[in-house]
Amino acid sequence: MTKLCLATTTLLSVTVILAGCSTKTTQSARQHMEPRSTVSQQMTQDPLTSVDVTFRTGSDDKRKESRLEMYVLTARDIVASDAGSYGLFDNNSTNGPFSLGLRYKPDIQVMKQTYFKLIWDPWHGPFGNTDEWHFSGTVSLHFASGAMLPCSFYDGRNGLHNDIRFTNDARVLTCEFGTGKVVLSGPDGTNPSTVVAP
Repeated sequence: MTKLCLATTTLLSVTVILAGCSTKTTQSARQHMEPRSTVSQQMTQDPLTSVDVTFRTGSDDKRKESRLEMYVLTARDIVASDAGSYGLFDNNSTNGPFSLGLRYKPDIQVMKQTYFKLIWDPWHGPFGNTDEWHFSGTVSLHFASGAMLPCSFYDGRNGLHNDIRFTNDARVLTCEFGTGKVVLSGPDGTNPSTVVAP
């Protein structure tokens, strides 16, 4: 009877050990089977927290009545926006930063594919004259990690660093965050001209 009990005890020990090994092996296998991409995405996630725009007005001011619309856009929707006249931007002055309201907070990798769009609605005088504004500036995307993604806009044609000129015929500016490309165009995007090449 004693021998039988010992044998049974030994058998139970082996069963317990084997069960323990099986459990550890299963847990280890599950860990290795988890997709690495999910872990990587969680580690690199860095959401947008704010957007601000600063303008540097040159030799021709923006009248207080002239209106601006500002957007940060993906190919399909609006990430952030703001609009208003923002008052007088005097000659040779710095204006801003102006904060754009966020619609949602994409990851930094998504934001590298977005662009800034500035639309100008100039003041029109009683004798057919309209406002003209000479400026440059920077729009900056800020992220939870403290990272920043800027896009600077100016007229870089012919290797120079001149002011953009908004007139009655040139009213729309776009600036790509991923490439730095800046395009100036007429109302509704007509007659586009690249002023900063990527």
